[in-house]
Amino acid sequence: MNKTYKTYNTIIIGAGLSGLSLAWFLFRQNPNHRTLLLEKEKRVGGAVRTYREEGFLIEGGPHGFLDNCPESINLLKDIGLDHVAQQAPLELFSRYICKENRLHRIPLEPFPCLRTKILGPLAKFRLLADLWKKPLSGEPSVKNWAEYRFGTGILPLVDAALTGTFSGDPERIKIDAIMPGLRHLERQHGSVLMGLFKKELFTVCDKQKSKKPPAMQNFPEGMEQLTLTLTGQLLNNTEHCDLRSDYEVRSFCKHGKLWKVIGPDNVNYCNNLVFALPVNAALHIINKNYQIPPSPITALPTARIVNVALGYPDTGQFPAGFGYLAPEQEKRFALGAMFSNNMFPGRSPRGHVLLEVLVGGRRHPERVRMDDGKLLANVLRDISQLLPISGDPVFSKIIHAGSGIPQLEDGYLGLLEWQKRVMVENPGLHICGSGWGGIGINDMIIEARRTVDSIISDRICNRDIDMPESIYF
Repeated sequence: MNKTYKTYNTIIIGAGLSGLSLAWFLFRQNPNHRTLLLEKEKRVGGAVRTYREEGFLIEGGPHGFLDNCPESINLLKDIGLDHVAQQAPLELFSRYICKENRLHRIPLEPFPCLRTKILGPLAKFRLLADLWKKPLSGEPSVKNWAEYRFGTGILPLVDAALTGTFSGDPERIKIDAIMPGLRHLERQHGSVLMGLFKKELFTVCDKQKSKKPPAMQNFPEGMEQLTLTLTGQLLNNTEHCDLRSDYEVRSFCKHGKLWKVIGPDNVNYCNNLVFALPVNAALHIINKNYQIPPSPITALPTARIVNVALGYPDTGQFPAGFGYLAPEQEKRFALGAMFSNNMFPGRSPRGHVLLEVLVGGRRHPERVRMDDGKLLANVLRDISQLLPISGDPVFSKIIHAGSGIPQLEDGYLGLLEWQKRVMVENPGLHICGSGWGGIGINDMIIEARRTVDSIISDRICNRDIDMPESIYF
């Protein structure tokens, strides 16, 4: 069979949020930029997926993102979603942590560890030892680093934070990988608390930087409204953007000054080749290219979760707030749950509420593999011990996430060095996507914007040191 040939300015492998955002930023920068998006699956959007069933709106991937990212704010304005986005202000919605079979509110104020009743007096006093602790050398895990600086009392809160963001294991995830900003404060000030205090003092003194806490945001049709709108805008507004789904890239190589991308039925050429894929998917393709040095690790571990969505009559049984998280030491079956109606309207039929319970994670992959009946029974037993629920749910749906959450563990920092070296040594080749610069919605949009800047300027844009932010669901 004769193969067809076509040349583009940029070919983007992966039509998830990273690839779609990147294509949009390219279009906004230069409407005549010829772009090809290639997606292995039949649908676009990657891990972002929303289900609507019996009047309930359920997320199969991310449940929202903070509205404090300029790149994301500008993207929503560009595609017309800024006026319909739903906000759940953090200052109005509590989060809870499970301790000794009870839910305890996590304070929203600055330095919440010093104000919370979750920590006893001795544990709070131990936090102050951070002021005299020397910076910890090496690449410690989150658990080892937090215990060294703040003591064992802080570990349940640390565990909850890692559960809510990565569904991960604090004993394995590296602190330098997920919070380089905290490590920067530690090295710069000799103390994290002193660094945070100076940062807070500077913010209060600078009226222009003094802002209210950010809000979680989603959309009336769920998170998938973002990726579907992006796709529609790209295909409707530019004749220079092509999209092929159900298309698996078999190989790629350098061809003179161009990149050659070989698919199942054709060959395409481009000036810029972008892997806008999760880490493992990108490594699977890149490591087949003998011209590029092999990556130091072939794959990152991933954490898979199941979302057990439950609908109940609205009798006011759920506390006000986002939901709760359960540290591993509590020995709960579920990682936590979200009170979805409290955050965003329209998640359930009138007179009902939606509870989304998360199960599995890095430490309990066996629970993800349970049959649905046993999984549901365990979830109902677990939440009935924490929430004042009466009666069985009137609706249930079990959603297995389509992809795992990258775990930034041993070898990850070396992998980032390899990524940068590969891009420097191979002009026109760019690597971004989930896990390369973070795993959140804002992280992926920021990386997409930076990648476009690199393409336009023809140089690799360095990442700034991320300052510490609060971690939420």
